[in-house]
Amino acid sequence: MNLNKLSTLYLQHNQLTGHIPVEIRKLTQLQIVRLAENQLEGSVPSSIFELRNLQALDLSNNNLSGTVDLNMLLLNLKSLTALVLSSNKLSLLTRATLNTNLPNFTVIGFNSCNLSEFPYFLHNQDELVSLDLSSNKIAGQDLLVLPWSKMNTLDLGFNKLQGPLPVPSLNGLQALDLSYNNLSGMLPECLGNFSVELSALKLQANNFYRIVPQTFMNGTNLMMIDFSNNSLQGRALILKFNNFHGEIEEPQTGFEFPKLRIIDLSHNRFTGNLPSKHFHCWNAMKDINASKLTYLQVKLLPYDVLGFTYYGYADYSLTMSNKGTEIEYLKLSNLIAAIIISDKNFVGEIPTSISSLKGLRTLSLSNNNLRGGAIPQGTQFSTFTNDWFAGNPGLCGEPLSRKCGNSEASPVEDDPPSESVLAFGWKIVLAG
Repeated sequence: MNLNKLSTLYLQHNQLTGHIPVEIRKLTQLQIVRLAENQLEGSVPSSIFELRNLQALDLSNNNLSGTVDLNMLLLNLKSLTALVLSSNKLSLLTRATLNTNLPNFTVIGFNSCNLSEFPYFLHNQDELVSLDLSSNKIAGQDLLVLPWSKMNTLDLGFNKLQGPLPVPSLNGLQALDLSYNNLSGMLPECLGNFSVELSALKLQANNFYRIVPQTFMNGTNLMMIDFSNNSLQGRALILKFNNFHGEIEEPQTGFEFPKLRIIDLSHNRFTGNLPSKHFHCWNAMKDINASKLTYLQVKLLPYDVLGFTYYGYADYSLTMSNKGTEIEYLKLSNLIAAIIISDKNFVGEIPTSISSLKGLRTLSLSNNNLRGGAIPQGTQFSTFTNDWFAGNPGLCGEPLSRKCGNSEASPVEDDPPSESVLAFGWKIVLAG
């Protein structure tokens, strides 16, 4: 078989094993090489650098190892626009400056590539749409000066970034992950103005403080936000393991977080009554259309590379822990909706407006000081458990074992605090 004119090698999602053959250099007309999601091992052969017509190279999610000389790759493959080496055992060798014209990339994927510094060539990449540098050891604040006006997806989670939020205003951004770094300082108000398209935002496990920008709450497209494990303060709505305090104010417009499906306010210092009018705003929790069962995702705008289409999306996962038992959901159906407001000092009654959230699958209000007698009822409440309401001395009725109007019923015992950990991630999918 004569393959001298082969331009596209598309072999992803197979069970290929062994090494990438050095003879690949003979396929000189190759423009697209897709070998992702296999079981390939060994090093990346330098013969790939001889494919001068190559425009897209994806070797992600294999068992490749060794060192890739990134400078040599860039100097030789001048037509390259998409380069994805993520999720292998590779180390990328980078050097400071390249005194030559470089390829204009739209897609870069260097997840888990043992990078200790920000690749210098990215300073001149003004066509980038998707960049994944997560799970490396990158430090510094170089991102402040980068020309990324076309960025759609930016993942810098699990690095060693320090200092204030290092991202300029990105008007087209849809997904941003800066989680598990050492970022600190105040969350700037302009953070809420990144993009009207911003759908997924992860800033957890940093050292941010100050209130959550008010602009997040005004009818945005946000579907998942995670600010947990910071030092945020103020009267904000989100999220667990911070220092939020005081009463939750009533919504200003009636359109706050209309697409919200999961909210976790546990382990803060809120007081006052439960935010009854907010429940009316969370329209996505009212949807129980079981005929359209899908997975909960943030679908990003597609973009074309060489006749192929890149679809970015964010898959949500959820880990819930109750009484020491953890349940992990790697994917969430679109039917799930969860409100977790446990371990606080909320008082008063459970608002009847919560009954309108027909899509609720989890409602944890344990260990507050709620009173007012009977728990509101609705068809969705039939699956709720005693544990989710325990530790509130003034509640009665199903699903609690304490019956309303029965003074002889045994009191509800306080259960150990229940908690949840919310997380999501995204990956790039290439489809023709």
